[in-house]
Amino acid sequence: MLAGICVLLSALFVFSSTALAIPSPFAGGDGSFDHPFEIATVEQLDAVRLNLDSHFILIADIDLDVAPYNTGEGWEPIGANAARFTGHFNGNGHVISNLFIVRPSTPNNEGVGLFGYTQGANISNIGLVNVNVRGNRNVGGLVGYAVLGSVISTSHATGSVQGVEDVGGLVGRTDGEINLSFATGAVKSGGRVGGLVGYALKSTNITQSYATGTVSGTLSAIGGLIGRLDGKVSSSYATGKVTGGNTVGGLVGDLDAEDAKIDASYATGDVNGNLRIGGLVGTASQSSIVDSYASGAVTGDEEVGGLVGELSGVSGADMVKNSYATGVVVSAGPHVGGLIGKLSNATIVASYYNSDTNDKDDSGKGEPKTTAELQQAVTFTGWDFNATWNIVEAATLPYLDWQKHFVFGAAQVWLVEKEGDIQAGHVVEPDPDAAQTRVQSTITDENSNSTGIEELHGGWMAVTRAGFSEVRAVAITDGDGESRTWFEIKDGDAWERAFSTLARDIDTFEAGNQIVIEEDATDGLQIRIKTQVTREIRF
Repeated sequence: MLAGICVLLSALFVFSSTALAIPSPFAGGDGSFDHPFEIATVEQLDAVRLNLDSHFILIADIDLDVAPYNTGEGWEPIGANAARFTGHFNGNGHVISNLFIVRPSTPNNEGVGLFGYTQGANISNIGLVNVNVRGNRNVGGLVGYAVLGSVISTSHATGSVQGVEDVGGLVGRTDGEINLSFATGAVKSGGRVGGLVGYALKSTNITQSYATGTVSGTLSAIGGLIGRLDGKVSSSYATGKVTGGNTVGGLVGDLDAEDAKIDASYATGDVNGNLRIGGLVGTASQSSIVDSYASGAVTGDEEVGGLVGELSGVSGADMVKNSYATGVVVSAGPHVGGLIGKLSNATIVASYYNSDTNDKDDSGKGEPKTTAELQQAVTFTGWDFNATWNIVEAATLPYLDWQKHFVFGAAQVWLVEKEGDIQAGHVVEPDPDAAQTRVQSTITDENSNSTGIEELHGGWMAVTRAGFSEVRAVAITDGDGESRTWFEIKDGDAWERAFSTLARDIDTFEAGNQIVIEEDATDGLQIRIKTQVTREIRF
């Protein structure tokens, strides 16, 4: 009798378990590291919030311009303060488009973005296109608030982001890592607003990242890349115009924390504000700026500098080293300089400003040099032109070793290299009203040595960068004389064939520009850069 009851109960248990089994809402996977949940639809993306500690991978592009995600308050951010996203999200190179969020009444301790609040999470290989995000505090296109070591890599967001404080084009507030990522589009806030990140806390480390959109704020800590930086940023840049009230910088608004650092980075956008306005940094205290530069025009009322508006710290400490500024500085107030506006208790080492564009009396606040002097390596005492900096004598100002395309004010410099040596370059000055003009750079193979590319011979290869994605133009002629030309984009350690318009990195280039590769019977194999130009200099 007892045995019969046990058999009956076992049967009921099996039936009950089978009847109550709930199918996975995802396209595949089990949420583990080796078999992440697969996401192919909007509904599956929305289901991520039900599995906050799992692993996910996108297997298709997703468009959020569908109800109910495109009406009312729009998308509900994934993760909240009480239930944070702690998993891994791999975009797998796919794009999520038309993210729409309007949540201005979100509590101050929450975050607004595709992900609202992350903790120790890992988000990678994802692109957000045409975001329209409005929130209160901790607002970003990708993540509102990323804490406790959250890592964001090879990701980007384009569009518009707006909030009250701690607002960034990619991330609102973070204490983690961001690398190989970027943001474009307009970013607006009251204070602590940046083109990439609004507020980067002390343990933050940002590398090889950039922002190109306009940034504006009504209060303080307004930066082209980061509003307030208490951590470190390296090999990064910002190109957008920056406008704010006080403490405004082309790269960072407020660099006011012990051991905070900017290294090998630059800003090119014009900067406008009232007090503590700098081409690179608005105010810097107890922190350091090394191997960096700014080239945008700087306008303010008081404490205005081509590189830093106000620089202060421990007496005798190197605060600014091996850096320079070239932008015009405009101010009728006190404490104005071509390099530093106001200086107290800080040391400046081997750093320069352009005396042709600024006639300020900067005694003790940097060394004045003419444009011609700034185009000569001998000018820059103690600078490393082997590993950190590069320069084309009498043609360019110093540019960072990791750069292949860079901008000084309105002048764009394009370099074409072969086996690490500069073969040709152009400085072009965009003019929106000019007719389309082709700027041509020609490289021909000097010998018939094997290139080792796809086992073909007699070719050349030029490698440049689209932002931080390496792009190479390859031209090969095989044994039968048939030529092939194409673009490739580096994905990790591998090269992938890409469209010649560089569709994956189109935001890197100025609007309306494109790069094409051609073969011409007369001129040989060429890279042509199509742009709006009014001036061309060859070297």
